[in-house]
Order: sequence, then structure tokens, then C-alpha cells
Amino acid sequence: MLDTQGLAIFAAVVQAGSISGAAARMNLDKSVVSRQLARLEVELGAQLVQRTTRRMALTEIGTLLYNEASRIEEAMGSIERLVRGKLRVSCPLASRRVMVPALIRFCERYADVNVNLQMEDRLIDLVAERIDVAIRTSQLADSTLIACKIADSPPAGAALGARQRRCRRSKGTNHEMKKSRICSSRAGPAACGKRARPRPSG
Repeated sequence: MLDTQGLAIFAAVVQAGSISGAAARMNLDKSVVSRQLARLEVELGAQLVQRTTRRMALTEIGTLLYNEASRIEEAMGSIERLVRGKLRVSCPLASRRVMVPALIRFCERYADVNVNLQMEDRLIDLVAERIDVAIRTSQLADSTLIACKIADSPPAGAALGARQRRCRRSKGTNHEMKKSRICSSRAGPAACGKRARPRPSG
């Protein structure tokens, strides 16, 4: 069975007329789009597009696959319109610079979904705390939960530079979170786009 993401990327390449155009449309790296297209051709055992330095044209099999991919894309669009409700996401504090922009784009795509983003470094019980999606930066223990690798951790120097840039962008990011229905909390009660304040003792 072909991967639906690969089919969606293939359809985007055809519609955009180039790999770079598809990458810009889907907000992906050009290398990711190129690899997905190559993987799809390997799975099918056939060339889907003929590429030159100036233009790109579909092969006969590519045309047939694009027609099928277009129907799948239309069906997926119908399903996306049914996506609604609350999505609870947990991530470490250090991943804020990646997660917040990604969730803003998610909210723009799924207008009927409200995101509750829980940012803290403790290892929580995902089932007990009803977390739908969790981002972790370490090896996971054996579990019945479904996990997949999404990225490598940056070197220490790169992380430091990213932290400095993140501090400069934090005010604007909070404003975008408020506009995008993202409710965030940092090891405490939820505060939409704001740092949770500690409760007074006594």
C-alpha cells in the first residue's frame, strides 16, 4: 500500500510544476520532497516524472497515479473538514521554538481544533493525563504507545544560538499563540499564550 503522504507530495510536485515549488507550497525542505518522490518511484518500480533543468513532464504511469492521487487528496480534504475538538500536546520547554510555529500552522489548517500545549520537562504519564501527542528528546522505555523519530537534537552550540534567538522572538510568538487558539501551560495551570504563575504559598 502506498504512503498517502508520498502521494500528497507527488500531487503537489505535479501541481507546482517543480520540486522546489512543491516544497514551498507544503512548507518542507526541497530534499524531503525529492526523497519522497524517489521513494515513491522505487516502490512502484517505474519513473513517474521526466525531469530536465528546464521542465518536468509526467510519464504515462505518472499521469495515471496523479489521477488517483487527486481523488485521494479530494477525499482527504473531506475528512479534514470533519476534524474538530481538543488536542492535548506535551513537549519539553526546549522544544517550544519548534512546536509553537508547527501548532500555529496546524490550527490554521484545522479551524475547529483547539490545542492545549503543556510544556514541561518531567516525564508524565500520557494515558493518565490524557495526552494525545507527546514530544520527547530521549530514548523511550518499552511501551505499547506508538512512537516515531521526527528529528535529531542539535549540537550544544547550535542549541545555545537557538535559545538566544528564541528569547528575542518570544513576545511575538506569544501573540501568535493567542490568535491561533493554542492554550499553553508550563508545569502549571493553562494560560493561553502566557507563562503560568506560581501560586502563593500559605
